[in-house]
Parts: sequence; C-alpha cells; structure tokens
Amino acid sequence: MLYILHYTNRSIFFTLKLKAVKPTPIVILCCSNLFLITNGYLQVRYLSYLKVYDEDWIYSPQCVFGSFLFLSGLYINSTSDTILTNLRQPGEVGKLSL
Repeated sequence: MLYILHYTNRSIFFTLKLKAVKPTPIVILCCSNLFLITNGYLQVRYLSYLKVYDEDWIYSPQCVFGSFLFLSGLYINSTSDTILTNLRQPGEVGKLSL
C-alpha cells in the first residue's frame, strides 16, 4: 500500500501541483512510463506472489521502523516539493536561477 501511495503522489499529485512546465518530448514520456510500469510490475510481483511473509510480520521491528521511515520521507518530500514549486513566479517556465 505504501508503494502505491508513493507512486501516486509522484506521478499524479506532484505533476498537478506544478504551475508551469515546459513541453516534454514524447520519447521521454514513453520511456519513463515504460520504466515505471516495468519496475512496478517486478516489485509488486515479487512482494505479492514470490515472497512469503509470516502472519505477524507486520508487527516486526523492521516493518514498523521501515513504515515510519517511509512516512517521514514522504512528509519531507511533499514539504520540499511545495517549497520548490512556490519558488516559481506565475507563468515562469524554465530553470530557476537562485
């Protein structure tokens, strides 16, 4: 579930928060989508079909700490994205010069 949350945030919500973006070549778009689909399939296939978990695995220290670490990173990433997107002036396109 955390995996889906991460990729939904990066692929949908982050791109919708962008104020102005330059057009992206279709080749880059196709390559990135191919990578994300392949990567997602391989990871989900392994985690859901090939890996066997104990029933109490979700309460293990590794899972609890990993979930905490993931959620902390998600918060930091979302906060940083908001700060970076607010640096851009309305209608400004291209690289930012700080």
